[in-house]
Amino acid sequence: MFLSHTVLPLIILGIFIVVLGYVMYMHGLQTEVERGLGSVARTVLATYDMNYPGDYNLLTDEKNNVAYLRKGDVILDDTAFIDEIKRETGIDITIFFYNMRMLTTITDEKGERVTMTLAHDMVVDRVLKRGTESFFSRVIVGGNSYFVEYVPFFSETGVCLGMIAAAKPSDEVARLVNNAVLSNTMLIIAGIILVVVIMRRCTMDIVRVLGKMSSFLGDISEGNLSTQLDDVVFSRQDEIGDMARFTVHVQGSLRKLIERDALTGIYNRRSGAMRMQRIIDDGQPYCVAMADIDYFKKVNDTYGHDAGDEVLKCVARLLSDTMRKGGFAARWGGEEFLMIFENMEIEESTAVLYGILDELRKTQIDCSDVVISVTMSIGIATGETGGDMDVQLKKADDALYYAKSHGRDRIIRADFISGDEGSIEFDDDRYGEASKGAGDDVDAPKRNNVRNRKRKES
Repeated sequence: MFLSHTVLPLIILGIFIVVLGYVMYMHGLQTEVERGLGSVARTVLATYDMNYPGDYNLLTDEKNNVAYLRKGDVILDDTAFIDEIKRETGIDITIFFYNMRMLTTITDEKGERVTMTLAHDMVVDRVLKRGTESFFSRVIVGGNSYFVEYVPFFSETGVCLGMIAAAKPSDEVARLVNNAVLSNTMLIIAGIILVVVIMRRCTMDIVRVLGKMSSFLGDISEGNLSTQLDDVVFSRQDEIGDMARFTVHVQGSLRKLIERDALTGIYNRRSGAMRMQRIIDDGQPYCVAMADIDYFKKVNDTYGHDAGDEVLKCVARLLSDTMRKGGFAARWGGEEFLMIFENMEIEESTAVLYGILDELRKTQIDCSDVVISVTMSIGIATGETGGDMDVQLKKADDALYYAKSHGRDRIIRADFISGDEGSIEFDDDRYGEASKGAGDDVDAPKRNNVRNRKRKES
């Protein structure tokens, strides 16, 4: 559509130029023909006046029913002069006595000169009666069409006696016009084709870019907010490039609005589940962990929800910064977080979690006039490629529940828990290995080490 809408006006313009060129060239050529014929007719008239002084007159031979044109004392019956002009210039010459053709180089289909024929009434009215030189673009003589310039001649007393006509066949003039117009038309067509090729290259480049934009927006409309816009579009320094940058900005805003948790800024539950499902569908190895802030309700009850929000944001930043290189973290709900380790074995993932717990124990969260420290309980499981997401989440959640019910501030691996018909049995050896670093006495429950300190007033 873009190409057709730009090319169609160009074609219309080309047609207009051809038609206008034809009309203007035809008018210009007719003007030149008129001038040329007038010059020849006046030359013929001047030549006869110079060679044969006196007025034109008509002699009739009633016996033989013949009429002769006389000028002065000479009878003009020799056409050698006007025949020579036709050979040299291609212009037919006719001498009228009033409206009667007396001498002419024009012949009919049989090759006989069309003498003793009458001029058209319009010619008589304009040239003979008005006594003015006139040009006609279509005069039929002997079955052929001519461009004709008529020049009247007068007696010594000023009476119009006749006229000299210089004529050129219309088809010759039309041939000149058509050849010129054809040449101009071919040049215009070639120019249009060249412009169309150039415009097609430009428009197709724009169309390709708009196609990429359309595909990008289509992905976004289908909910794929992680789609990437081609750098070719994004880097354009024009209106389309501006649109692309605005669109990417909107995409980022939508992703933040839809994929991110409003409070913590990390992935929300919906996005976390979608990303986890993609990992499962891709068949790549992964580990899934569920984490919960210990005694978080007491933080809200004791210090208020603003303090609780600060705790959530601090924990979310720690998880997000740690997981950025090996997976992602999402707020699963309340004080619970989901962590997915991509392309990691359970041992490596567990080591990362121990680092998170150690860092969290050392973190002090400033909330108005108090400083709060918190711990987390974590359950982790090896994910099954192609498995059911809810099943994988339940394994990690069961391990988290085990950690919460056996002292908190620790990590429990799902494969260290054995059970039958829903009961959970504690494996001392495996549990001790899994909880390394969680405390000196891993069997004893640990209280949340939420501490507060009033700031000293200055």
